[in-house]
Amino acid sequence: MCIRDSLGDIPAKFQWDTIFCKHFFTITPEKGVIHAHEDIFFEITFHPSVVGPDIRFMKVKCNIIDADPLYMNLLGKCIPQTTENIEDIKFDTIVRKQVAEKTIIKNPTPQVWRVKANISTLKDETSGYFTGPNYLEIPANGQAEYIVQYKPLTMTKNDLVPGIKDEVHEGTLFFPLPNGTAKMINLYGKAQPPQPIDKEAKFKAKKTHTYILEVQNWLKTTQRFQVTWRQEVEDQSILVNGANTIDVTGEGLKQYKLTLYALKQTQSVLIVTFKNDVTHEFLSFRIKIIVEAPETLAKIELSSVVREASSTLITIENPFDHSVELKKENLVCDNDNVTFNPLGFTINKKQEFGLEIIYRPLTVSDINSKFLIKSPELGDFTYDLHLIGLPTSTQRQLTFKTALGSEIYQQFKFINYVKKQNTYTCKIEKLGQKAPVQTNSKEKQAVQLADFTTDTATVAAPPADSYDGTEVVINIKFEPSSLSDSRALLTVSSPEGGEYQCLLQGQAFAPQPKGPFTITAKSYSIEFKNPFFESQEFTIRIDNPCFTTSAKNPVKIDAKKTLGISLTYKAQANLPNTCLLYTSDAADDLLCVDLGGRRIIKKK
Repeated sequence: MCIRDSLGDIPAKFQWDTIFCKHFFTITPEKGVIHAHEDIFFEITFHPSVVGPDIRFMKVKCNIIDADPLYMNLLGKCIPQTTENIEDIKFDTIVRKQVAEKTIIKNPTPQVWRVKANISTLKDETSGYFTGPNYLEIPANGQAEYIVQYKPLTMTKNDLVPGIKDEVHEGTLFFPLPNGTAKMINLYGKAQPPQPIDKEAKFKAKKTHTYILEVQNWLKTTQRFQVTWRQEVEDQSILVNGANTIDVTGEGLKQYKLTLYALKQTQSVLIVTFKNDVTHEFLSFRIKIIVEAPETLAKIELSSVVREASSTLITIENPFDHSVELKKENLVCDNDNVTFNPLGFTINKKQEFGLEIIYRPLTVSDINSKFLIKSPELGDFTYDLHLIGLPTSTQRQLTFKTALGSEIYQQFKFINYVKKQNTYTCKIEKLGQKAPVQTNSKEKQAVQLADFTTDTATVAAPPADSYDGTEVVINIKFEPSSLSDSRALLTVSSPEGGEYQCLLQGQAFAPQPKGPFTITAKSYSIEFKNPFFESQEFTIRIDNPCFTTSAKNPVKIDAKKTLGISLTYKAQANLPNTCLLYTSDAADDLLCVDLGGRRIIKKK
């Protein structure tokens, strides 16, 4: 301890020049102000680093502003350290992670000790790795615990980074004791490679996700890091992208953006490493990636007239270095009226492919459906479909021409696009004038009567085995009931196959003779049908007396029923062997209107 007095009337600024003796002596305070008429105490600490009987520094100068300097001689003696006062402390920790150890300092004297702790390192670049309090107070005849902390900023030699040569970080902790002895502790630290920092990233497949990593620079100078990443288990469905380098200012924090994209629902672990190529130091992150099922990629609206096609194009990308094949079973839609072109295809590496979605409605509808592309490699592509079927603006037509009392057939053909066995119902509705009706005794309901009929009320359509569908044929009969034109609407429908309509136009003209009929026996029966929708009485006339009939006029025939008119022939001199048989509505007999049809009869 050294005391200096200020006898002047003004404060005096001072500063000790200890550059040449700082490794052996420390003067505290080193600089400051002595106020007028006050004293200041200087504490002088002797901490030799070598053994010597006479260690002295003469005329250690104290500079005083606006006054002459003062001088002090410092002398000391350093004796060899006893073995019992030398101790080793070993540290083992992860780089940049602090760890602490303790040592005990004893005071065998009746006075309280306040000793200075001097920590130094073998190499300047490791300065600051070992730290602790500057002073330790030890009670009289007691002991005190001193805690040394080790926080290395660089690694020592390890198998993971072979470029590092330092086996350990070395330092010393020295306590000069007031009783003339000292305590020296050798410090040895091993710094292991850093452990990855655990993170978690959760996002949806088929969506780009930006993940932020905060990179901390542990040095006071700017560091440039090379950025690399790898997966613990390789999963090609996860695509990672980011900058190759990042610069972080001294002791600064900077965000690094990592772009993640997954093709399908999966889980993986990604290791991202930031390495200083000069020092070989690094930090890393272990990111647990949880990829959830993808959301709907888009909503597509397709509208078209019934049985007409509407289409759109979607693009599928293959990011891999190999081609990917998609088959028909990989394309799934919950609506049978949606198909694709092509039904199977291969996407070349690093290429895109355009797939056409085709919608052909069979019924007037407004529905929502889902379309899914399932690929083990590319994942699932889900689309919402809004499908609209519009009524058709065109109508087919069939025209029939025949004589009253006759009938004619035509075929109505349509295409069935349903992919399974399907049954269509046939319905004919008379148009124009009010159609006659009759009561169905079995079903007890009125049935509309028309000149057009089908040979069956329902028709079974085989499954459509291709996009072009299967042709179905319905036979339609036109049997006029009057000489006026007839119009009707044919409707063929099923809940799944939709509705087909056709306008039926019928034209009837006057009855035409039928025959000739050849009579080879004594008698012959000729069929005659009532073409009307009501029972009628008919008159039969024969223009040759050689031909006779047993039918008695008038003959009543039920609606749409047939009567066999029996004829016999008896030859007479000078009369021909032919005749004309007339049938006429009895109500019109006086007017000689031939309504029932005319037949020519010939006898050989």
